[in-house]
Amino acid sequence: MLSIKNYLQVFFIGLLSVVCLWAIAWWPIWWLVLPILVLWSALSAWSYYVNYRTEIQFKQNLSLLITTIFGVTALFVLLEWNFLRWFLLLIGSIFLSLQFLRSGNEDQLLSFQQKPFRRLKMMLWVFNAYAFFTFLFAVNIFFPVLPFFILTIIGGLIAGGVSLIIFKMYFAVPLKSLVFWGLLIGLIMIELLWLLHLWPLGYLVLGALAVWFWFIIQLFIRFYLSPQGIDWRRQGWFLLINFMLLFILLAWVVRWI
Repeated sequence: MLSIKNYLQVFFIGLLSVVCLWAIAWWPIWWLVLPILVLWSALSAWSYYVNYRTEIQFKQNLSLLITTIFGVTALFVLLEWNFLRWFLLLIGSIFLSLQFLRSGNEDQLLSFQQKPFRRLKMMLWVFNAYAFFTFLFAVNIFFPVLPFFILTIIGGLIAGGVSLIIFKMYFAVPLKSLVFWGLLIGLIMIELLWLLHLWPLGYLVLGALAVWFWFIIQLFIRFYLSPQGIDWRRQGWFLLINFMLLFILLAWVVRWI
């Protein structure tokens, strides 16, 4: 059962996130944004360490917390519409605070009790991948002198690393047995990122396409590694619907530059 201390901690992290993002919105100068980001990350990490340092997955969950802070900040800085920025401020603060909304160690929960936390972490890792892919495309647009192959390598490392973390959430196997699949996903994403950066689209759309392809790739590899394997009858419909949505998005929704 959640205690008053847990609710106070959730409120503190949510308020801290709102204040930091509000400060970044009002003073978008790198030498102010950087210390705000460091202070925000340090206070959040300290709060998480005090309460959950005995968890088996402590390092993984702490890395999710810190990367979510950086992901929210990167996307917040890149958004040009005030409505979306304030919406992200609200949603990002809520999701960051939700990571503290539990009364004990996640490892001590029953299987059905762990599912909501696992889905929340999965969703946050997908969001972080989108934020970082978008940031890489934005860097390529704002700093065209920087060779994009360097950014694709960084993107491949991000894709492979996040995929490994997600695989570890679902499979209780040694990490080294999953490294091959992480490397494979990373190499595929390096090629896809290079291909996507040639398309005349904005960085928000390119980031969405990159995370869309990455999610489908890692999802099917995860299905392949599971004992049930890939149910092609069901997943075939999933692929067909996704390709139809992708066609609609590219044909009638997004604006080509």
